Order: sequence, then structure tokens, then C-alpha cells
Amino acid sequence: MLQTWFRGLLRLLGYTTRASSSKNYLINFCSRKIKSAEKEPGLFDRDSVILLWRLLVVLLKQNGSIVGQDIAELLLSERRESNTSNHGGHDAEETITNTASGPVKSEEELTGHFRELLLYGSTKEALEWAMSHGLWGHALFLASKVDARTYANVMMRFANGLTMNDPLQTLYQLMSGRQPAAVTLLLFIIFIIIIIIIIIIIIIINCTSLWPGQFSRTTLHSRSLACWPVSCVSYAPDLVPG
Repeated sequence: MLQTWFRGLLRLLGYTTRASSSKNYLINFCSRKIKSAEKEPGLFDRDSVILLWRLLVVLLKQNGSIVGQDIAELLLSERRESNTSNHGGHDAEETITNTASGPVKSEEELTGHFRELLLYGSTKEALEWAMSHGLWGHALFLASKVDARTYANVMMRFANGLTMNDPLQTLYQLMSGRQPAAVTLLLFIIFIIIIIIIIIIIIIINCTSLWPGQFSRTTLHSRSLACWPVSCVSYAPDLVPG
């Protein structure tokens, strides 16, 4: 029970009043309390009791000076140990199964790293991590608490990440007051088609401008070939068979 923890704390305060008490002795005292709490199955809210003793250890090591990062590391270490003890066998099986296929992070692991970044105060890194790994719910909620510009950027990045021909992307971009990417792609395709048609028309016009001269030369040549037998008959009638 918590009364046990308070009695231990009072004993610790009694040790601190002694002139002969050293820092190492007090740290060892807290460490023994942590071990005894870990071995006591009936202790109410055992994790919180252990966490308090560990907090005292940190305070003793740093002479009473503590910052937010120290508390964050303490909370994270406590969480890692709790997860390891609760899911030790399951994690071992997953490790053996995923050895051949390579390391694949689960959603819980991705969210855990996101949580760590926030506890360390790295808001921008946490936001980028959430967007890069598909944690859009956390990313949108966090961005909404930062500022309007960040929230709009996250929404735009989420919409742009959808498939180009997905109606949801077109709907989200229209609701955001932006020109949909599908419309932009369609306009680009139409522009390319118009350019191709113009090039074909220019080629046809250039070819037709050369046709009249070629046609006149071809016509004269064909007429000369057609008149050649007639001239031969008129000038050499004896050669023509009767």
C-alpha cells in the first residue's frame, strides 16, 4: 500500500538529517525500495510507487535539480520496461517471425516514437514523423493546436497524398479552395493535345505550299510522255503496223 511507501519516505527523510549520510547511501536506499516494490505483487499501483522512488533517485543524483527532459526520460524508461514485461513473450515471437522479412514497425511502435518526440518537446519532428508514417489522426490533431498555417499545410499534404484520380482528393482540394490536381492534369493533357494538333496543321500547310510546283512538273512530264507516241506516228507512218 501507499502507507508503506510513505513510511519508507519518512525513513529516507530521517537519513537525510544525519550528518554522516552520503548521497550514495541514499541512492542505495531508494534502489532497495524499488526492488522490494517490484517483488511485492499485492502493492497497490506498484508502477506509480516505483516511479516515485526513481524520481527521488534522479533528484539525489542531480542535487535536487531536475528539468523537463529528465522527467520525460524517466517516464519513457518506465513505459518501456512496462511494455517489455507485459509483452515479452509476444515480442520474442514477433522478432523470430520478422527476422527473415526484415524489421517492420507496428502502429504501436510508430505511435511510441511519436510520443517520445512530444515528451522531449520536439513538436515539429513529431509532426513530420506522424505525416511520414501515416499517423494522420495524430498529425491533424497536433497541427490544429499549433497554428492555422501548420494545420492547413498538414491538410494539404494529406489531400495530396491520395491517388490522383481519387474523387476524395478532388473533393478535399475543392473544399480547401484549391484547384484540384486532377483538373490540373486534365488541363495539361488538353494543352499537349492542342500543341500536337497545331504542329500537325503547320506540317500540312508547309507540305501543301510545295504541292503546286510539284504538280505542274509532274503534269508536264506526263503530257510529254503521252504525246510521244503520237509524234512518232506522224513522222514515221511506215513504222506503224497496218
